Amino acid sequence: MYGAIFKNTEKNKEYRFNEISSLYLNSFSQASREFLPASPENAPTIFQPIGSQRVDGVSNAFYNIYPALPAYLTLLGYTDFISLVTEYYDWVYTSNTTNSQGSGYFLTSEDVYRLLDIDSIARTSTDDRDFIYDKKLRKDILSLIASQYAEGLETYWNDPSNPITEDQLIKFISGIRENFYQKKTNKAALDYYFRTLFEVVGASVIVDEPKKYILRTDGGIPEFAPSASGNLLISDQPLGQAVFQDSYWYQDYSYLLSVSTALGEAVGLDLTYDLDEVEQEIYSELAHPAGIKVFFNTTNDDYVPPPDFEGEFGAKETTILGHYNAYRLFDQTGLTYTAGCTLDLDGDGTSLTTHAHPGWSDDIPVEGSAASAFGNINIGSFFFLAPAENSPNTSYTPCS
Repeated sequence: MYGAIFKNTEKNKEYRFNEISSLYLNSFSQASREFLPASPENAPTIFQPIGSQRVDGVSNAFYNIYPALPAYLTLLGYTDFISLVTEYYDWVYTSNTTNSQGSGYFLTSEDVYRLLDIDSIARTSTDDRDFIYDKKLRKDILSLIASQYAEGLETYWNDPSNPITEDQLIKFISGIRENFYQKKTNKAALDYYFRTLFEVVGASVIVDEPKKYILRTDGGIPEFAPSASGNLLISDQPLGQAVFQDSYWYQDYSYLLSVSTALGEAVGLDLTYDLDEVEQEIYSELAHPAGIKVFFNTTNDDYVPPPDFEGEFGAKETTILGHYNAYRLFDQTGLTYTAGCTLDLDGDGTSLTTHAHPGWSDDIPVEGSAASAFGNINIGSFFFLAPAENSPNTSYTPCS
């Protein structure tokens, strides 16, 4: 009786599987059993063919799940579960989350290389599909790369107000070793810096060193001094045009930096690219040599006095020593303006007019007194003469 009841009981799916498996194992050889049987006729169609591919970072049955699933799932028609697992792996292997749902993970070997290759991080052309789609992820990765290859640059890159675009950063870092670090502190490296990081068209850096204009006496021979100068007064400029060191602009450890553009050269104009405050900070952090003072967007004609300079600069007459060649240390009064026209100390065939005694300047004793002798004048007061509108030297004509 009980046997009849159990015999007529509806078979569940697990029992049915064991029954089919038993028949399957007994009906085929081991070689034949290595190939899975076809699904039942009424079983739902499998979601996608095995081994599809990813397109634009979106997985579509990319991972072959069938070797990892028990065979009875297909035999018994558990296609919904198979589709669920397939969808899960599609989610895991979808790195592009821009237009689809996905994990955003980078799991394949191609993904790993993409994370290491800066040229594969951003889109370089309209038909380029080999890049990281997520904008925030791209920014985070580029920030890490910038911190490794250009320490300090990542601070500005993460600042919302930074002037550097994604393309500019990639162009700069792509050739940073060959074109910047191996040539650092020379003009070619600075040209590359401005052409890539700030995209200054045809950037040509102009560097001037005020130390070339400093008057140097015996014993102060710099490496850039003319070889024919001997051991007397050493300067890269004619003696009469040399200036005194002020430990600020005119010193051995300062330079002037300005950037010209190809546009200016094309039209025959002196057009420059003026660095703003943020660009100056980035340059100082990344490209500026330590221990040296830089003046941006200037030439030597734009002289800036030291911060502790008192008075209004621009209303003073700059002293050029050549105009005082004719004076002796004990002279207390002025000479005629032609007195220096025969003093060609440089041997270049030119000479300068003699300026009036500097006693007209506010900071120098009045002409004719013992204190006004040239040997008693404070050299700091002699550097600039003021006020310029009181100068008697403006009406002097050049030596013929």
